Order: sequence, then C-alpha cells, then structure tokens
Amino acid sequence: MESARANQGAGTSFSKGWPIHMTETGKRIVIIGGVACGPKAAARARRCDPHAHITMIEQGEFVSFAGCGMPYYIAGAVPEKEGLMTTTTGYVRDPEYFRKMKNVDTLTFTRADRIDRENKLVLVTNLKTGETAQIPYDKLVIATGARPIVPPLEGINLKGIYTLRSLEEAIEIRKTIEENMELENAVIVGGGRISLEVTDAFANQGVDATIVELLDSLLATMLDPELALYLEHTLKKHGMTIRTGEKVLRFEGDADGRVAKVVTDKREIETQMAIVAVGVRPNVDLARNAGLEIGDTGCIKVNAHMQTSDPDIYAGGDCVETNNLVTGKKCFMPLGSVANRQGRVIGDNITGFSSDTYPGVVGTSMLKALDLNVGKAGLTEFEAAKNGFDPVSIITPAADKSHFYPGGKTLLIKMVADRKTERLLGVQVIGPGDMPRAIDTVAAALTAQMTLQQFANMDVGYAPPYASAISILAQCANALRNKISGLGKTISLQDFKTRLEGDGDFVLFDMRKDNETANYKINDKRYMQIPMHELPDRVGELPEGKEIIAVCQIGNRSYETCCMLRGKGIEDAVYLEGGMSAWMKTFDFGGGGESEE
Repeated sequence: MESARANQGAGTSFSKGWPIHMTETGKRIVIIGGVACGPKAAARARRCDPHAHITMIEQGEFVSFAGCGMPYYIAGAVPEKEGLMTTTTGYVRDPEYFRKMKNVDTLTFTRADRIDRENKLVLVTNLKTGETAQIPYDKLVIATGARPIVPPLEGINLKGIYTLRSLEEAIEIRKTIEENMELENAVIVGGGRISLEVTDAFANQGVDATIVELLDSLLATMLDPELALYLEHTLKKHGMTIRTGEKVLRFEGDADGRVAKVVTDKREIETQMAIVAVGVRPNVDLARNAGLEIGDTGCIKVNAHMQTSDPDIYAGGDCVETNNLVTGKKCFMPLGSVANRQGRVIGDNITGFSSDTYPGVVGTSMLKALDLNVGKAGLTEFEAAKNGFDPVSIITPAADKSHFYPGGKTLLIKMVADRKTERLLGVQVIGPGDMPRAIDTVAAALTAQMTLQQFANMDVGYAPPYASAISILAQCANALRNKISGLGKTISLQDFKTRLEGDGDFVLFDMRKDNETANYKINDKRYMQIPMHELPDRVGELPEGKEIIAVCQIGNRSYETCCMLRGKGIEDAVYLEGGMSAWMKTFDFGGGGESEE
C-alpha cells in the first residue's frame, strides 16, 4: 500500500474537466460505477467517514440517475431528464453536485480498464481525450451493473434499433418518438418488464406497437400464464399487437440503413423503430479479469457484507449475486431498489462504521403497464415447482376498498404456497387497483417465512376507504387454506377451459342473479342457472349423479354453494377459482361487468 502511495504522489491532475485528486491522508475509497449502487455507497461512505477521499468512476455522461424511470421519461410522465437525477429537494445529482455537496470526486466519461490488486490500483482511460491514469485505493467498490443482451441477429446494428440501457439512449428514443411525425409503428422485441414499461410511450404518441416474445406468455418471470393473459388482453384493448411464441430471425433496413422490417419465424413486420429488450447480463468482466470469484449465477460472488473474495474489494448492484430468501439459493436480481440497499451496506463496511449485512431478496418486483399495475413477490407457481416445492395455488379477484365504499378498483390475485408445510411462497397481483400495498405486505411475510395461517392473521390496518375488514390478501390465504384442507374444492381457470372444450358430462351450475347473467354467461349445453337465494328450495332440480362445476362472479357464492351441497349429500362439486370475473379477464376477455359479493 505504501509503495502505491509513493509511486502516485499527491495532487496528480490531468486535463481540465478530468481532475484526479489524490491525498496522503484519509482512507482512499474508489468506486467503479456511478448509476445506483455506486452513488449510494459513495454518499453513505461520506456520511460515515468525513475524512475519507472518495473517487467515483463512471463510463457514461450521467451519474446517479433512476434507470428504472427511463421508460417513464420516454413516455413523458417524467417531463425532463433532470427529473431522473434530482434529489427530493430539487438538486440535480451531477458530478458538480457530488463534488460540492458530497465531497466525492466524480469522473464521467472514464472507463475502468483494469484492477491491479497487488498494488491496489485502478487503471482508467479518459474516453474524451484518451489519457490514462492509475488511481490508488485502500477500499474498492465494483458497481458495474449489467449490460443488455444483444442477440447476434442480422441487421441488429441498423439505425433505429435501441436496447434502452443508458440515459443517453432514452433521450434519443424520446426525441425520435416526439419529433418524428412520420413514426407510425414500432416493434418491441421481448416481453419483459422494460418492454411493458415502455408501452406508454408509444400509446401516448399514437404509435402502433407490436411486442414479439419468444416465450408463450408475457412477463414470464413475474406472472404465471393465467395472469399474463389478463395483461395481454389489456394491451390488445389499447391497440397493441402481441406476438407470443414467436422468434425474431433478423432485421431488414431501408436504403438509408434504418430498420424497416422485423422478420420472425411466422411473419414479416414493418417498422420504423425497434427496441430490443430481451434481458440483461451482469457486467463482471473487470472483476473476472482481476481474479475475483464469480458465482454459479455468473455474477460476482459476495458475502453478507458485500465483500468479494478480496477483502479490500466490495461489490453490489446488478453485477453481484444475492440470496433468495424463499428458495435458499443464490440468484441474479437486477433492480435499482436492491442496488441502493446494497450500496448503503457497502458504505457502512468500507468505512468501518458498522459491519452491516445484506440478507437477500424475496423477489419483489412491480411495474405499470398502461392502466394496469403489475406486481410479484416470491415465486410463481412455475418457479416454485422448479425449485423443489410442491406448489398449490389459488386465484381470487378483489376490490382494494370495502365493497360498500365508492371508488374501489379491482385486482386479480394469485397466491402460491407449499402444499405440505402451507408456507407462503409467492403472490402475483395485477389490475388497476392498489397493487403496491399488497405486494409490499407479501414481501414482509415472505421475509418472515410465514405460513398461510400466520399470514391470514397478520394485524393489518382496516378502514372502509382503504381496505375490507378481512384484507384481500387474508381472504386469498384463507381460500387457499380451504383448498388445501379439502373444504373448498376448486377447479383452476386452465382446467375449466379444458373441460369446456371437451365433451365430458357435468353440470355447469351458475348461481348468479338474472341481472348478472344478462351481462355475461357461458354458452354451453351443460349450463344451468339457479340464483343462490333460490337454491335451498330448488336443489332438487340439480341432476343426480353428475359432477357439478359451480360458478359465480368472484368465487364466494360458488364456494358457499359447494359447502351447502355437501350438507345435502352432494360431494362431487367444485367451484371455479376467481369466478366469472377472473374468467373474463383471462380466457374470455371482454364479456360482462363486475359484481361484488
């Protein structure tokens, strides 16, 4: 360390606009990466150690911006790019802000080329001038983030094709959408969160957008197929075209070298712009070349203190792996929320202020897609099975206020648990209602590894303008407990669809009122209707010896009916999970209205 100090000296500087200051006093902290985890680590380190010399290196032009807000900037919800970089009091977090307010030397347009662990140096290049320098460190933080996956497709480098992984690119996309009056259509390759978040931008400008997704459903890592159908149908209602199960083969350009066509394995799609958002990979080249340990996930391996295999080097954000508290396995979780929390832990540890730890994640994610709020905490049913659980699930619709209070908005909830232990494994929520409150509640329960019984009896708040007396999550948990115990025998939406399409002999028993069935009912020869309030007097009209599939609007009355029928000796009765409300949002979108039960 002393040799490195002697070799470098103090006060070294380069051309104007790229000063590199060095000091003989105070701990020298160097941070590589200036978007989320890096700035958070720098700010926390400064609060914990006012004497440390902190240098932050960023390859791009902007620092400390909300990368997750870029789709909303493109859509115009965030009017100016500076909005993504301002503090709550209105200061723009640019390099000068970090120098003046945080006493952090911030080097933009600077690439970290190599880490010399033996001499504790970071070798950097000024991308504007080509100058190189060596920056010594006592503690080093790697926050290099992730880079977009760019498929090696023919024509991928045509003009008008973007990956939306930098603020500079977001600025260019928004300018193109707003200023190109001839822009009529665009293609989004990939059906993940970035793709869905950017849909507002095209919808607001009247651009015909097509999403092309290789998998069979959208948001495959967030939603199971039934809820993904709700999302897909809603996007179509707003004029978007959705192509799932379709592979992009190449891009074709016009005479000016601009993208003009997307060719898939099923069709050719004319376009004037394409956004390729098929996922990201951790940016670990610098760490790997420095000999740091890389985990099985392909991310930098760190301990609970965010410390790498080198005790003087820490790492956080999209380039590191973290613990999944639900599965007990390592995972890759590239989210700004995770990066910021990890940055704070790093700031404590590199200054010696505390030995704070980062426990891990439960897989909490949320987004806005047009007028839908979409969220997930924990595992989907598919992920639960993949990770060795025996998953059992249920779907319930709900309103985000008491049913008698005006202004309530609907949500569709899917809850997943382990069949044997009844441990809560995950929840998905979609709809125009208050999704974030539900998802954050679930995240807390997952962190505590609650069972369904514990979760259903959590002491959550109640007032009619905000919630029902038994929360919608507790109602869902209790419905799932009934299913596991056998008290509530259900049929899933997918299985119901299969039964309707087959020629099996059963009774499709609808106990809704006449005004409800007038809005929507299933046209099937096996269909019969008896309103629930008439059932005690008309139960004898039900055919003997046939399976009964009971349906109502959201599932409550049909569950009650199955219990009533069991009391009369009719055991072969199940009810449709989520009722007609869930059915119409997923497999038969667009029919009928809503009815509270």
